[in-house]
Formats: sequence, structure tokens, C-alpha cells
Amino acid sequence: ATEAALASKETALRALSASSLRTPVEALRRAEEQVRLTLDHAPIGMAMVDLNGRFLRVNHALCDMVGYSAEELVTVTFQQITHAEDLSADLAQLQRLLAGEITSYQLPKRYQHRDGATVQVLLHVSLVRNRDGEPQHFIAQIEDRTEANRRTAELEHKTTILESVLASMQDVVIVTGHDGRTMLANPAARRMSLY
Repeated sequence: ATEAALASKETALRALSASSLRTPVEALRRAEEQVRLTLDHAPIGMAMVDLNGRFLRVNHALCDMVGYSAEELVTVTFQQITHAEDLSADLAQLQRLLAGEITSYQLPKRYQHRDGATVQVLLHVSLVRNRDGEPQHFIAQIEDRTEANRRTAELEHKTTILESVLASMQDVVIVTGHDGRTMLANPAARRMSLY
């Protein structure tokens, strides 16, 4: 009976030991899966980038934004797809991150799409350090601003045309908001001090 009890206890200890090892491994696997799914399903571009600028991991949104597959992007550096005029500003901010002067930065910049088109983005970057404070990799979040910038430029152009037309008019033009405050007055109205 003693040998059977010892064998039973030994079997129970092995099972307990195996399950206690499986639990942290399973928890780690679930955490890694959760991070991967979060990255893959983010609505903006996201990337892990090594200290030399090579893409380590990228999500679908970034791939769609620049026209490369994930497999292609991990073979290049961000420097290779960054518009030449924007590269020095980005690299200067990375140096500040590495030096510990800043913890993150935000920068409007341009990428070159695979088809040659320019993609205007708003880039957010932070640096991941290990427990000893040594730099490990960069985390980048990239928002495609191409369409928003195009709409803003179009609105500014229309505003310039409207201001030019209003400035050339001899008639008084005053535009007020719902609250009665003057939003716009042409030079004829200003000359007459009507607003």
C-alpha cells in the first residue's frame, strides 16, 4: 500500500508539475496571440522596427498604405520607403529617442508607395527598452493623411478664391454665424466699418 501511495503521489506531482509548466507557457502563447491580433487588426499602420530601421513586424494597414506585402516590408528599412526630403528629420528624432532626450515623437512625413505615388502620413514613434534600459526596437504607428491633406489643400484653395472674389467686389459683403458674430467681411465692408 505504501508503494502504491508513493507511486500515486509521484504521478500527481508529475501531473502538477506538467500543468504548472503548461499554464505559464499557455498564458504566454495567449498573450503573444493577443498582441499579434491587436497589431494585425489595428485601423492604422503599425510596425516594430529594429534599431537600424529594418521592419521586424508590420500590420495589414501599413502594407495597404505603402503597397508592399508584409513579407516584402520585412526585407527593407523604413529609410528605403521614406521620401528623401523627409529622411533627415526622422533620423534626427530617432537619435534623440536613443539618447534619451525624448520618449516619443510625432512627425508628418511622406512614404513612397510601391507604385511611385507619395503617401502623406503622420508618424508616431516610441522606443522599447529592456529592463536594463538598453534600446531594443522602435514601435511606429502610422496614420495615412493623404486624403485629409488633399481635402485641406482643396479647402484652402477654395478659400483663397473666395477671398479674392470678395476682395474685388465693390458691394459690401458680411457673413455672420448663427450667434450673430462676424465670420467674414470683405474690404468694402471694412472700409465702411459696418462690422
